[in-house]
Amino acid sequence: MFVVLGRVVSARGTTGSSDAVGGNKMYAGSFEVVSSLGLDKDTGVRWTVFTDFGSLWGTDYPSGVTKPNTANMRVSAGVGIFWSTAIGPLSFSWAKPLSKMAHDTPKTFQFNIGTRL
Repeated sequence: MFVVLGRVVSARGTTGSSDAVGGNKMYAGSFEVVSSLGLDKDTGVRWTVFTDFGSLWGTDYPSGVTKPNTANMRVSAGVGIFWSTAIGPLSFSWAKPLSKMAHDTPKTFQFNIGTRL
């Protein structure tokens, strides 16, 4: 889970529920290793291994929130490929939630065009 300026953003490994209300307290982080080790540098391909973590809690709507409102950390880990192509940078990520809430929906694959490489 990533939390950007107080709002939950879809990330590698999990996505929140569609009826999320946000929160007033948060923490988030990521550890990532990116390398082209073992690959021909002329191909423009690099690999990554990562873990993402974070939480969001402290809603302004405690009586209307039906999902848990806790600071429990969510964690995901995965691997990915970054590829610099003629149409732009491509990224492919595969992740698995290691710690999630019962109402989270796992998202195991993410594909992006035009993101950082």
